[in-house]
Amino acid sequence: MTKPATGSTLDKITFKDWLFALIGLLFVLSSLLIMQKDFNTGMTTLVFFGACFAVAVHIIIRKLRLQRQSLHTVTVTGGEPIYASKKRIALLGIGLLAFGSTLMLFQPDDNQIFYGISLLIATTGAVLLLGLFSGRLAKTYIQFDPAGFTFGYPKGKVSIAWEAIIDLYRGEIHNNPAVFLSVAPENIIVEPASYLAKVSKQMASSRKWTGADFVIMSSTYGIDAPVLMAAIERYITLPEARAELLAQRKLNEG
Repeated sequence: MTKPATGSTLDKITFKDWLFALIGLLFVLSSLLIMQKDFNTGMTTLVFFGACFAVAVHIIIRKLRLQRQSLHTVTVTGGEPIYASKKRIALLGIGLLAFGSTLMLFQPDDNQIFYGISLLIATTGAVLLLGLFSGRLAKTYIQFDPAGFTFGYPKGKVSIAWEAIIDLYRGEIHNNPAVFLSVAPENIIVEPASYLAKVSKQMASSRKWTGADFVIMSSTYGIDAPVLMAAIERYITLPEARAELLAQRKLNEG
């Protein structure tokens, strides 16, 4: 987990970003030569490093886009859940399923460890797609209300008063943008009450691994991290702005 000093530092394209992209590209090109002598080895190399190259390019493009953003005012739909993006979950599930299946199909030798890892990747993709089609994954949401911020889960929800958010910052988890919140635990409302024990356990685990009580992977909801953080920060610091949450219908960048 990376906690940056400033947002501009977080959005800066680093030497490591360019290096990972270059290494991925070189291995992709090398795989085309390998395929001429050993098709299976060349194919698995192409698939693996092709995925690495695609991720590296995606990170660079995302940072370039965020550098061009100029946020003045962010207003939010009040009282309406912002659900996890079905499109992103579907793309991730299809990508993992295709990635793992291709590695299994073209594994260069009878390596059980390699096959097991590939099977695990493919299975993860299949589980994501199954969860999406069953509607379970799509039940996760975040919500802005005049009284506070809400995390919605399949079996319950956690409401946090704006005054109870004591720390807020942007960061990354394995190069994935995230917004981190620390709260005064005595000022959160958990529904149903039976869900409190599980929430307390999740918060303790999150504090241990990330240093924050709650972590929002902004891309999960199809929102850029700077936009999401600016919205939360606005309603924390400007109590008079919370009344607009009664009337707003969508997340807007001003």
